[in-house]
Amino acid sequence: MSGKEDPKIPLTTIAERGDLILYVGGTKDAKRQDVKKLLVSSAILIQLSKVFAAPLGPHFREGQASRSESDPQVIELPEDNTNAIEDMCNLLHLNVVADRSRPKAKSDAPRVLCLAVAIDKYDLVDVLRLQWLGLLHAISTEGPQLVAAAAYVLDQPDAFWAATRRWTMDGRHVSIHESLRHDKVCRYLPARIFGDLRSIG
Repeated sequence: MSGKEDPKIPLTTIAERGDLILYVGGTKDAKRQDVKKLLVSSAILIQLSKVFAAPLGPHFREGQASRSESDPQVIELPEDNTNAIEDMCNLLHLNVVADRSRPKAKSDAPRVLCLAVAIDKYDLVDVLRLQWLGLLHAISTEGPQLVAAAAYVLDQPDAFWAATRRWTMDGRHVSIHESLRHDKVCRYLPARIFGDLRSIG
C-alpha cells in the first residue's frame, strides 16, 4: 500500500497542511496517464474512515511510518478510480468539488456512480450521507441504469426504486438487454436484478 512519490506526476493539494499523499490509480512504477497524487490530511481520513484508520494505525507498517507536513507519507491506491477518490477526499476535507467542465449534454451519472463505489469501499456511506443523497437527487433524471447502480451500491432503496421504475417504463432510456453490455452497470448490479427488471418491463 505504501510507495515512493513520483516527481513526474503533479501534486493535487486537497489539504494545505497535509501529511499524506495518496497515489491513486496506479503504482509508482506504472505508466498510466490517469494516475493522480493527492495531498490529504491523515487525521481526517483516520477519524472518518475505518478503512483508512486500520492501516494508518499503530498496528500496521504504514501507521508506524513517520509522516509530517514537510515529509508526507505516500500510500498507493492502485485499483481506485482517480477522479472518484479526489471527489471523495474533497468532500471529506470540506472543499469545493471541482466541475470537470463536462459538456452540458453529457451526464454526471457515471461520475456519481464511481464516487458511490469509493464511498462504499471506504466505509463512508454514513459520514457522507447528506452529500450522496443530494447527488442522487441531482442526477435523478439522468441515465436510470447508472442511477440505479449508484443507489444500489449506497443501499438507498427509494432512489433505486425510482430509477428502476423509469428504466423499465420510459422507452427513451437504454433497455435492460442493452444494459447487460454496460460494464459499470453489470459490475455493481447483481444478475438477479436484471431478471427481475425484465419481468417488470
